[in-house]
Amino acid sequence: MTTPRLTCGFPAFLACFLLAAHVTADEPKPNPAADKAAFEKAAAGAAWAEVFSDSCTADWKEKWFLDGEVGTVTNSPEGMTLTAGPEFRNDAHHMVLWTKDSFEGDLKIDGAPDDMPGLRYRAAFCRCGDSANKPYCDNTHEKNAFRDRGALGTTGDSVEESGGPLEIQRAPDGPLIVSGNFSMVTGAGRKGWCGKKAALCRCGASKNKPFCDGSHKPAGFKAD
Repeated sequence: MTTPRLTCGFPAFLACFLLAAHVTADEPKPNPAADKAAFEKAAAGAAWAEVFSDSCTADWKEKWFLDGEVGTVTNSPEGMTLTAGPEFRNDAHHMVLWTKDSFEGDLKIDGAPDDMPGLRYRAAFCRCGDSANKPYCDNTHEKNAFRDRGALGTTGDSVEESGGPLEIQRAPDGPLIVSGNFSMVTGAGRKGWCGKKAALCRCGASKNKPFCDGSHKPAGFKAD
């Protein structure tokens, strides 16, 4: 089991994406020297400006928040130790540690657990209908027949506004109701929908994804 250790003093926009895992034939073997060389090559010539610094020896929760279902963070006099989940290529076992000063968001998710503060900033919701952790994604879509090209057939209100809270509520046995200023991006990366309210499919059966078209009723979808 590899346990990455990180002593921090780097720009705030740098997210730590680490994985501790048993090494198998399908997994890349750890190569810190190659990773360091690749980072230095990518950063060569960049105009760096330090906007955030942390010794990582005090309580990490004061300046950071953890985005990950399995990961853990501990402090010590030597710095901060980040440990992700043991399953390679399982998104639920990945982790990202964000600086609170550089990442903004105001998600208000109905029923979000108090011990997952990262959900105030970022969340991945199930769209295939089969997650065992509804309303959140657990990567079941990779194993079932869910397919979506990521297209958006409508532009919404076509008036883009930003700021303010984004409220996400669950309709019993139905869609996610999203309210607030928000936009959606197509699978090709193009901003294709802007508006203030939408009902988003979470049963996986809609013919108008990502929007709800009522297919959850004949599909017999059940979820709180």
